[in-house]
Amino acid sequence: MGDVNDQATQPEPDGADPATSASPQEPGAMGIPAGRPGRYKRSTNGLVASMVVLVVVVVAAWQAFGLFRTEPTVTGSDVSYSDVVGSFAYADGTWVYPSALPDGWRLNADPLVPTAEGLLDIAMLTSNDTFVGVHVEDEDVEDLLETLVDTAAHEQGTWTLPDAPAGVPSTWKVWTDEGGDTAYTATIGTGGRKKTVVVYGSASTEDLQQVLGLLVASSSASAS
Repeated sequence: MGDVNDQATQPEPDGADPATSASPQEPGAMGIPAGRPGRYKRSTNGLVASMVVLVVVVVAAWQAFGLFRTEPTVTGSDVSYSDVVGSFAYADGTWVYPSALPDGWRLNADPLVPTAEGLLDIAMLTSNDTFVGVHVEDEDVEDLLETLVDTAAHEQGTWTLPDAPAGVPSTWKVWTDEGGDTAYTATIGTGGRKKTVVVYGSASTEDLQQVLGLLVASSSASAS
């Protein structure tokens, strides 16, 4: 027991600093400042690296899910435009429509023939598989542009259709959106037969104006 007492009362070595004799479990031991974590060194570079890794993971996941997403395909319609164009000519009400499709063009969907719903819709694909639509409906032009083109379509002035046939407007407003679509709008008919015409799509200006040049009016429209 004398040995234990001797160790307990053994003096500190000469020159020893009591502050540096703390046990390893105490804050400040091994040179670690008190009140700070000692295992991990946090830095801006580390945070940036973590963010980069996260972005890479998100992009990889997005691309992986994209493999299972069904992309729209351009297939066209089995209906021949020449088989339905006659129904437009004698439809009740005021309508305009292309008299024919340009060479190499085809329908992208079965057209909506004028009915009690009060609209006509023709969706076409050019020879380059770009889209052109002709839509006639008793609705405000702003509402139709929002539905058919874009909620933020911008007016770009007017365009004049030369030698417009009877019942087809000669002056058209031009609209574009940020996605590259263009639309031409005009009004036909009067009173209860008044309707908005929209010729629009992702096709070139030349293709859209070619369709405008092919427009003719239904019998009742040209007679009004």
